[in-house]
Amino acid sequence: MIRGLSLQLLLWGLSCTVGCTPADQEPDVALVDHLSWMTTPTTSDPLAQHRPGEVSCPETSWAEEDGTLEVDTTTCNYLSLDQPSAAAVAAGQRVRIVLWHDRLDAEQPGQAHAAITLSDQTIWERLIPIPSDAAVYDEQVTITMGANQSVPVGLHLHNHGDNTWNLLEITRLGQ
Repeated sequence: MIRGLSLQLLLWGLSCTVGCTPADQEPDVALVDHLSWMTTPTTSDPLAQHRPGEVSCPETSWAEEDGTLEVDTTTCNYLSLDQPSAAAVAAGQRVRIVLWHDRLDAEQPGQAHAAITLSDQTIWERLIPIPSDAAVYDEQVTITMGANQSVPVGLHLHNHGDNTWNLLEITRLGQ
């Protein structure tokens, strides 16, 4: 009897350590779908102060590629995309952002600016000198102001030169 109970407890313990999420722990949730990005209208751009007088960024400059959002800045001098957030994010929750770029080159030195916005707040941003070696940004940020599901999640990117960027994920981390 004790041996049978011990075996049952052991099997139950193993079953809950592999692939189980405790009832009080939220799973990670992707906030974006790379097939759902849309160009942000000028009037809704939370970083419009960075927008040049003339924006040249045809939709062929960005697309979903192998599960990521790929942006080629060869013909794109400024990009602002957004989509409704797939989930709410509470103040204090963490969001993981994974973005990478190939080597950044241009005829003249300069600076690239990449940012992620949630509603109208910038939750992550980097200023990157050009030229720069290829780099991966795999970072977590703590949200200071909560946001409801369906508020805009945005990607802001501008630089000069023939450069390639990939946004892999924007994910609300479980608690």
